[in-house]
Amino acid sequence: MYLAAVSVGRRRPGGDGGWHLTAAGWLVLLAVLLGESGTRALVCLPCDESKCEEPKSCPGSIVLGICGCCFMCARQRNESCGGVYGLHGACDRGLRCVIRPPLNGDSITEYEVGVCEEIAGFQYFKENEMEKSNGVEEGYWKGFAVVGQRNENWDDDQLLGFEPCNENLITGCNIISGKCECDTIRTCNNPFEFPSRDTCLSALKRIEDLEEMELVCEMA
Repeated sequence: MYLAAVSVGRRRPGGDGGWHLTAAGWLVLLAVLLGESGTRALVCLPCDESKCEEPKSCPGSIVLGICGCCFMCARQRNESCGGVYGLHGACDRGLRCVIRPPLNGDSITEYEVGVCEEIAGFQYFKENEMEKSNGVEEGYWKGFAVVGQRNENWDDDQLLGFEPCNENLITGCNIISGKCECDTIRTCNNPFEFPSRDTCLSALKRIEDLEEMELVCEMA
């Protein structure tokens, strides 16, 4: 049996974007691997926001950590993402956590580490829409539009360069321009930072309170 106990505070802003380990961290993470069964367990202690270290100088937006308590910088292009319980972080808006198929031909599981990549030339549209104009087909797949000349020998997965996956109808919210924007889409990967409007509004209030505290400190 292998037991790992990690005390996590926040993701280090700037630098290599790795985990910043601190003895005062609010989260105790237990990754337990039992023999060949590969059983894993994640344990989150009750949230104590006073022990959270707010991320600073993030190159993009901020997201909640895996236990939904402390904020961290969203992962940027070419940075690692996903992994067991999402320990490698979540990609910023406009990026996807891409997991390549294993070289040995095994199926993709939820534990692989991916890389944040842009979906160049793709725009978001409502699902199940299709338009054709001047021989160019816009095929909507996994919540994104594929814009370009279509090769009849390609299927949608080959066109995107991704392996097929099981789509789910997902509802959630993101903080965009200081507001909680919520939607329901069918997709393979959850693009939402918050599972509901309530959690989004709560996070937004914490951000506003933090900004107000920083303003007071600057004026003092």
